[in-house]
Amino acid sequence: MTFYVNGSDSKADDKPSLNERVTSVIACLKTCYAETLPLIENVTKRAMFNTLMNKIIQDYEEVIPLLNDIGDPVAEDNVQGVSTTNTTGDEVLDDIKNGDPAAEDNAHKLVTLVITSVFVLIDMSGSMGPWARQMRAAIRKYLRDMMKTLPANTMLYLWFFNKKNITIFEGLLHGYDMKFNYTPAGRTGLYRVQFYALEQMIKIQKAAPDGIHMPFIMMIMTDGKNNHKSTCKACDVVTLHANNVDIDRSLMVINGMDGKGLARELNIPEERLSFFERGQEEDALCQCADYVSMKTSHYQSMYSP
Repeated sequence: MTFYVNGSDSKADDKPSLNERVTSVIACLKTCYAETLPLIENVTKRAMFNTLMNKIIQDYEEVIPLLNDIGDPVAEDNVQGVSTTNTTGDEVLDDIKNGDPAAEDNAHKLVTLVITSVFVLIDMSGSMGPWARQMRAAIRKYLRDMMKTLPANTMLYLWFFNKKNITIFEGLLHGYDMKFNYTPAGRTGLYRVQFYALEQMIKIQKAAPDGIHMPFIMMIMTDGKNNHKSTCKACDVVTLHANNVDIDRSLMVINGMDGKGLARELNIPEERLSFFERGQEEDALCQCADYVSMKTSHYQSMYSP
């Protein structure tokens, strides 16, 4: 791509100086950056675009001081060759905006920090009462297992739910003291808790600084279907999640209930559905800890520079 200033064309007698041409490139890049950034709705792509454009603009601005020392044609030709970076930049911008997978995969490498967050939603409705002691032990072991394997910057969001959403802990996983009160009672607000959890995840992701990628892993454990009347339906959960692909959901249900039907209703892939027997909650959560560790390693290798 060729840039001219002040309406000039390619005639030799009014051809802009090399310094003017590079300055024009920078101005065009900054205009492209300012006009395109607000159009990218996906938070991760916006962070990638921001990092990429700032790097390209910085590279061009570092060229300008070198131009003052250029006096021979060979040196000038070498610096002019740097301007071909702009063509690559434009192509990458177009590819990102058009959703080209290869461009997005390459752009992942521009993320400077990955912070994985684990959102754990545990059913505390009345039907869980006979197994409250086992659940307390299972939850503590699950958290200890994750602390052994997950990075120090992993975030934990632990909620219990019945007819209400009960926030137990939100913060760094390794800063949690394991204190909680698990006392089952009430109905099962399965849709409501997922909807509000997704809302919070999306809010956190949108607030993430440029260059920081924040994937979420949601683990849901329940022994029954939703039986709490609320304005939140299964379709609301599905719709809210549909436009936020950086949230991975898994569902654990008691053996014997229609878990496959519930997974379909919530649009959770069948491979992310697992069953557990009464009294085997600890084994079920242990398997989930292994999955969280594997998924976190995947995010780290995929997005880290």
